[in-house]
Amino acid sequence: MRPGKFEFVSATVLGLAAVAIWGSTIAVMRSVVEQLGNVAAGAYAFLIGGVVGMVYLLGRRDGIRALALLPRTYLAGGSALFVVTNVTLFMAIDLASNRAETVGVGLVNYLWPALTLALAVPILKKKVRPTLWLGLVVALAGVYLAMTQGRGVSLAALKRGALAHPWPFLLAGTSALVWSLYSNLARRWAGHHGGSGMPLFVILTGLVLGTILVARGDGLPWPRNLKGTLELVYLGVFPMTVAYWFWDIAMRRGHHILVGSASFFIPLISTILSCAYLGVPMGADLWLAGGLIVAGAFMCKMSVHVDEAETGGVS
Repeated sequence: MRPGKFEFVSATVLGLAAVAIWGSTIAVMRSVVEQLGNVAAGAYAFLIGGVVGMVYLLGRRDGIRALALLPRTYLAGGSALFVVTNVTLFMAIDLASNRAETVGVGLVNYLWPALTLALAVPILKKKVRPTLWLGLVVALAGVYLAMTQGRGVSLAALKRGALAHPWPFLLAGTSALVWSLYSNLARRWAGHHGGSGMPLFVILTGLVLGTILVARGDGLPWPRNLKGTLELVYLGVFPMTVAYWFWDIAMRRGHHILVGSASFFIPLISTILSCAYLGVPMGADLWLAGGLIVAGAFMCKMSVHVDEAETGGVS
């Protein structure tokens, strides 16, 4: 069944909310990672998020039934893609040996919005104008400026780091590719079904990351203060439960192209909020980055044809 106008608009708004949540939680994630380590922070956040999501489903009338009625291809394929996406990303960050490599891993992983839009062409049979590819380049240039602002990281330095220590970059690239596949295939597999498999996907990811920690002998350290505990719970509830759930709904039933284009703004939102929170002046590069992202995202959105039958009559 095709979505109605209200369903299409509301799903799109949820996707834009997911972008805002992810962009506004980077500082909290950094704080938790500094206390627990990258993989432990991810394991706990996903486990908390998965438990919260499953409790929410259990509390809803027919919540578990709606989950069980979702297509098996979506549940099996979606869970595999989601777990691989996040495990490879957290392992990539964990393997990064210095700050420059960490920035590089983030940049490589942040190819996912561009790949999501590009893969919509073959997977969802979208018709595009040639300006899509120019828009992707412009938006990615803005992402690069936003993520490297004030860090003195050059493309030449990133290239040298990738050649000398390729695994973090390969894992980050894998994460980007797999997430873009998920964002398109979820629409193809379960585009107009109700419910969401996100609580299941999230808790599975937490279990895999936790297993990796235990297998390495790292244990599962818990924050030693109330602030760290509250930050961890925040991560589990908002970016790991709410944002992923909203994103899944948007990719399946909302304006897939608009939300995918808007996702280029995540590093810009993160950088602006971090500068404001830490009292760091925002340089000219950041304003240029914003302009490039706005222009590139607009070009991407306008370059992909969206069938009115798919949108409930909303253009």
